[in-house]
Amino acid sequence: KDYGPVFVNGTVGGAYKMDLGRRIPVSAVTSWTYNQSGSRGAQKVTIYGSTSATDPGWSLLDASKFTPIGSFDTTALEKSEFSGVTLHAGEGEAMGTFRWIVWQVAPVTDLGENSAFQELVVE
Repeated sequence: KDYGPVFVNGTVGGAYKMDLGRRIPVSAVTSWTYNQSGSRGAQKVTIYGSTSATDPGWSLLDASKFTPIGSFDTTALEKSEFSGVTLHAGEGEAMGTFRWIVWQVAPVTDLGENSAFQELVVE
């Protein structure tokens, strides 16, 4: 029930970008949140990947740099103490090979929080 991490790279426009260090096959992306005091807002999350060898920037609309991997809608989840969603490929498969993974959420809450960003895992 601790607070989520303080993201080293920061967030820009409701997005967080993770550098995996090199291009690797990605089989799953997970995000979960602790509904502290019932105040976590429901959000829609889109996951993007990039194979760029260098930082691709923040322009998620640039199809030459980012590939949409999938999306989920936390507004569809029942209100509970913890909420979590995983996007995953079939057993033994990958969703793609990426170096960069970006979580983009909307809306960002009135408090400026990206509620779906409390914990992020890439497998």
